[in-house]
Amino acid sequence: MATKTVEQRQRAEAIRWIEEPIYWARKFGGASFDPWSGQEEFWLEYGKILNAKIKKYKNLPLTDEEKRYARKIGISIMAGQGVGKGATISLAGEHYLFALQAVRPKVVCTAPAGPQLQSSLWPEFGAWLQRSELLGELFEKIANRVFLKEDKDRGTVSRIEPRTVQPNANPDEQKVVLAGIHATGVLYLIDEASGVPEAVFEPVEGGLTDPLSMVIVIFNPTKRNGFAAETHRKNREMWVCLHWDGEALRKEKLENPGRFAWFNEDIQLELARKYGKDSDFYRVRVRGLPPNQSSTTLISYESVMDALERRTVILPGDPLVLPVDVAGAGAQADESIVGTLRGTTLLKMKAFKFHDTTTLGDAVAGQLKNELMGLEPEMQYAVGVDVIGMGRGVYDHLVNIQQIRRCFGIDVSERPLEPQRFHRLRDQVWWELREAFMEEKTMCLALTDERGVPYVDDELVAQLTSIMWGEVNGKIKVQGKGESSGIPGVPPLAVSPDRADTLAMGHWLLKHYCSTMPLAARLRRSRRTAREASWKVV
Repeated sequence: MATKTVEQRQRAEAIRWIEEPIYWARKFGGASFDPWSGQEEFWLEYGKILNAKIKKYKNLPLTDEEKRYARKIGISIMAGQGVGKGATISLAGEHYLFALQAVRPKVVCTAPAGPQLQSSLWPEFGAWLQRSELLGELFEKIANRVFLKEDKDRGTVSRIEPRTVQPNANPDEQKVVLAGIHATGVLYLIDEASGVPEAVFEPVEGGLTDPLSMVIVIFNPTKRNGFAAETHRKNREMWVCLHWDGEALRKEKLENPGRFAWFNEDIQLELARKYGKDSDFYRVRVRGLPPNQSSTTLISYESVMDALERRTVILPGDPLVLPVDVAGAGAQADESIVGTLRGTTLLKMKAFKFHDTTTLGDAVAGQLKNELMGLEPEMQYAVGVDVIGMGRGVYDHLVNIQQIRRCFGIDVSERPLEPQRFHRLRDQVWWELREAFMEEKTMCLALTDERGVPYVDDELVAQLTSIMWGEVNGKIKVQGKGESSGIPGVPPLAVSPDRADTLAMGHWLLKHYCSTMPLAARLRRSRRTAREASWKVV
């Protein structure tokens, strides 16, 4: 048998890079490419779709299996968090650009607006170029492009680029995000697809008329409905559907010491301890399964996800509200939490580790003054403090020392305003927060850090979606801490829902301590009242 020439061996190797993408990934990804079984399955399925489409494009004979794969839209991965989603699809995007360079393909990636795209997914493309010397020699990354270096002189028509989805845009504007992209091959990479507006997906199907085009959708299933969820249900036959379970990855890592150093298996244990394996938060974030939406869950997971995506316009007259949840004393005490709301929009949530009532009171007063500095002098505001335990000292300091005029003490153990419906005030406070999320749909979670960068407070999400409720003696009771939750069959909370309690208190302040009358009308009324009470008029 004749020995293959160097040129023949190189050609065979190049063909193998296309026909076996996982072989290419192992070679070019280097030591950083350490896939667990879920990722290996993805690479095999991706290779089947890509090569079936290539054979069909070249009019080569197809097996029955290849015919099925050639018709697929792409791959949809329903996954838990921290299982390697961004690293996987970014490397796949670089392979697609490399493998199809002869037809000058395009790769477009998108994700929900904000940190997910610019701070999480897009940097992964550059990270691979730093991890692997081979990839660094092949590709170059600039601010909004990744391209093959040898293609640079051709204007980098063949490229990877990010497309940002603006949540405040109307549906017609959102459709433009992935519209107008055409080439013989286009790969659409859509990360955290549950949070991407539905209108964004409409142009994708039109773009799939290009012969080598395909879509990779990967998402944490925060919703039971929508484009991403339907890829695993009624549209399943058009997709290769995969499921990445964080528990399976944890088991694999424990069975393979030294592998998967990028995965933190201890987080699962902490989430299970705090919220339980049966909670929707654990189910969605760890196992990569849609929420159960149990009828005994006080606030549904989907309604909290909607609040994260909802964007409301803050009007000049929207009241400023600062709720304060004060931690108890002791080394193991929770943090004290101070929230900032304008109307029904939560803007800030700050944690304080010190438990001295004077220091905390001064911090709250300072935050209030900072918030009021940029607002009208007549701006309506309210500060609320949970006065149980150490909160009484903070409240007294704010009222007597800091002279905060509109500071209110709230004792959630007291009698509710509607005693025929609720056992105590805490039950009513929480129930009204539930209504704001699930019925009125007015609550908006738009947290930003000190630099103004949006972020999602996972602890807040977990607390909001893990609390149960029940009917006891004909009245509503909400799960709490202590020796007993007070609800048959429901254990007490393992941890204090301090962040969620803060938001519940903020909504209570807004609803019961602030006027809903527009600012101009309130000012007219206050001036009229002042004239009528004047001694000059009398």
